[in-house]
Amino acid sequence: MKKATYFLQAAVMMTMFVYSIGTEAQTQKSGVYITYADLQKDSLSYGVDCGKEKHRIRLEGFFGGKYITIFHGEEKIKLKKEGVYGAVLCNGVFYRIYNNSNYKVEEQGKIWLYSKTKTTQKTKRVLEVHFSLDGKSPIRLLTFQNLMNAFPTRHDLHDELRVWFKNDAELSIYDGYHKAYKINRFFEKFIH
Repeated sequence: MKKATYFLQAAVMMTMFVYSIGTEAQTQKSGVYITYADLQKDSLSYGVDCGKEKHRIRLEGFFGGKYITIFHGEEKIKLKKEGVYGAVLCNGVFYRIYNNSNYKVEEQGKIWLYSKTKTTQKTKRVLEVHFSLDGKSPIRLLTFQNLMNAFPTRHDLHDELRVWFKNDAELSIYDGYHKAYKINRFFEKFIH
């Protein structure tokens, strides 16, 4: 499990580095997508050009919280998380909000992949990988069981999953050569 976590952390850092190189000439936008349709249209609410305007989005208050706080110029705006689809921060990171929790969007492929840091009882921070079938489907922990439940009639897919991956931790491996998560490469072959 530690090995998979290290791979995921390295992949996240690499993705952020590659993304930052590609966006130097562009200005970074930040704001909130109220609905999934807003994301599809790239229509940000409270959107700003981060290089030109004062702006900050706080996704968590103390002890999590059910609100997003947006510092938009001199204005402070509080939105209920249950009424917001997601947010893009000035550092380019996109979070989807689901059941009042923030999930960092890692990859939008055949399935969407998310990461979330969880604190265990011993105050140890663990990085978990989640998935959804698309941008509007429920988010689930990335496990064999949850993938099989997502495709209940695809027994061929269930069998091939066991050939490609040996355990739940391997589901979250990032393929640096192909610059994609291995699970999405798997689905490219089996989901048309």
